[in-house]
Amino acid sequence: MSLQYIISILQEVSMGFKNTMIVFWVTLLVSLPIASLLALIYQTKAKKTQALLSSFIWFIRGSPLMLQLIFAMFGLPVILGIPFKNRLLIATVTFIINYTAYFIATFQNGLALIAQNQWDAAQMLQIPKIKMLFKVIYPQMYRNTLRTIENETITLIKDTALISTVALNEILRASKEILNRDLRIEPLFVALAFYLGFSFLIIQCFKLLQRKARLI
Repeated sequence: MSLQYIISILQEVSMGFKNTMIVFWVTLLVSLPIASLLALIYQTKAKKTQALLSSFIWFIRGSPLMLQLIFAMFGLPVILGIPFKNRLLIATVTFIINYTAYFIATFQNGLALIAQNQWDAAQMLQIPKIKMLFKVIYPQMYRNTLRTIENETITLIKDTALISTVALNEILRASKEILNRDLRIEPLFVALAFYLGFSFLIIQCFKLLQRKARLI
């Protein structure tokens, strides 16, 4: 394995790095707060709302993300009669919808672990609802689900490779193109190093969050 060759292809591989990071961070930073809100709305016990959210979660979790990407990029334009030109935007929105469904289910479990008497006590003390949510409920919900969020985040890192389905460049696709062109195995090791390295950093961040959560 030639270090000089690896250095020479890093620039080409890094061309897919931008799209990978955009999809990853935008999906994570948008889907988490949306899912937090929708999971709380689910707790209102409104049957129609619960049925709607349950159907959404079932549909999204029950269908492959790749199929969702293909439908959003190629199926919707046929139905709507409008061509979609911004592939990165469509892919990112599809990822947000997909991961929002998973995080809703995660947060439902986290909320279920919070004792009802905490809600009742907050009402008896006339604590404003917004303050109760952000000072009492949400911190506990996230603390209860940190490990699951970590697992979903690691999965998201790997799932970003699926954006190549809609002809977007990303780390793995760039590496495969170099592999096919040069008939050398090093590009795949570069891609592997990226995924392993980024996953390691995410795991360390969550370990830090878990340590802080135990101290609260």
